[in-house]
Amino acid sequence: MRPGNIRDILTPVNIAGIIIVGLVLFFSAYDILVIESSDYPDEIVVGAILPLSGSLSNYGEDFKRGIDIAVLEINEGGGIFGKELVVDYFDNIGNPYMSKWAINYYADNGIPAVIGAVSSTATMAIAPIAEERGIVLISPSATNPSLSDYKNYVFRTISSDKYQGRGIGRLLSVLHPELKRVALIYSDDDYGRGLKESVFETYPKYGGHFIMVESFDPKAAIYSDLAEKIKAADPDGIILIGYYEQAVSILEAAEDAGIDAVWFGSEGLIDDGLIEEIGPYSEGLTATMQSSQIHSDRFEKKYYEMYGSDVINWPVPYGYDTTKILSEAIADGGYDADEIKDSMKEIRYLGLCGPRHFDENGDIYPAYDVLTVRNGEWERIKWGDIVSRELKETYEH
Repeated sequence: MRPGNIRDILTPVNIAGIIIVGLVLFFSAYDILVIESSDYPDEIVVGAILPLSGSLSNYGEDFKRGIDIAVLEINEGGGIFGKELVVDYFDNIGNPYMSKWAINYYADNGIPAVIGAVSSTATMAIAPIAEERGIVLISPSATNPSLSDYKNYVFRTISSDKYQGRGIGRLLSVLHPELKRVALIYSDDDYGRGLKESVFETYPKYGGHFIMVESFDPKAAIYSDLAEKIKAADPDGIILIGYYEQAVSILEAAEDAGIDAVWFGSEGLIDDGLIEEIGPYSEGLTATMQSSQIHSDRFEKKYYEMYGSDVINWPVPYGYDTTKILSEAIADGGYDADEIKDSMKEIRYLGLCGPRHFDENGDIYPAYDVLTVRNGEWERIKWGDIVSRELKETYEH
C-alpha cells in the first residue's frame, strides 16, 4: 500500500469498520449530549435578595425592574442552555439577619448564585456565608471597601467606595475651593463608615479642613438634634453620606434650623423624589454617583413599554447589567457555583453604562458621574467643566 493512496485505504472491510466505528462514536456523542443536557434542571434558578419593602424599597424595586427586563430578554432569546431563567426573589426589607436566612435558604436548596444584597450592611452580613458555603454572590450596589476581602465567591458590579471617597474629596476642593469649614456627616452603618473613611483621608490632602465629623443613626425618624449640632458648628460646606430617605429628613431639619451651606453628597442622595420633597432648599446640592448614563435607546424604549416612564433611576441599569453578567457566566461556565465564579473572572461585558470587568478581588474599575440640582432637576456636570476648573486652580497656585 502506498502512503496517501485513499483507494488502498478504503477497502470493503475497512469501509465497514469505519462505518461501525462512526456509528459507535455518533451514539456515544449523542449519549454524552443527552447526559449533559439532563444535568441541568428544567429551569435555571438564581436568587435575589432585595429590599422590596421598608425604607430602602425604592432601591429594591428599581433593581427588580432592571433584573426583570434582563430576564425577559434572556428568555426571549432562548434562555440559558435552552432553559428558562427564573429569579427567585426574597424581600429582606433591608435587614441583615433576614438576608442571612435567605442566603442559607438558597444554599440549602442548591441555588448556586444570588444577586444582592442592596445595602452594604446586608451584603457584608452575607458575604462570609457565601464564601463558607460556596455560593456565588453578586451585588449591584454594595460599595463598602471591606467587601473586597471576600475574593472567591463574592463580586459586585459597582465600584468600591475607596474610589468614590477620593473623588468626593477632590471634586469638592475643585468645585468649591472657597470652602474653609466643612462638616462631614455620615450614616452609622457599613456604607456610611466605609465611605466616610475614604473622604476623611482624601479631602485634607487637597487643602480641605473638617470642623465637624458626626455620624447619625440611619434608623432615626427625626434629625432635629443633628441639625442643631451642625448649626452650632457653623460650617460653610457639608458632606452628607447616606441614603435617600435619611437625606430627605436631614435636609428638612437643616432647612428648619436655618443652615446655609454648600451641600455635597454621595449617590444615595440622587433621586428625583428628594427634589420633590425638599424643594428649593435642594438647589445647588451636588453628588457623585457610579456612572449611570444609559447608552442604549433600545433599553430606554423597552423600559417605557414596561413601566410607562422615561425616568430611569440608576439602580435599574445596574440590576439589568448584573443579571446579564451572571447569565453569561452561567452560559459560559455551567450551572455550578465553582464554574460560575471561575467564569465570572473571565467576563468582559459592555454594560448599559459602560464596560464591566472584575479584578482579582471581584471588584470592577471605577467610573463616576457628578450631578447637581439646577432649576429643580438633577443635571450632570460635564467632565470638561471639572477639568477646566482644576487646571485653572493649578495655574493660579
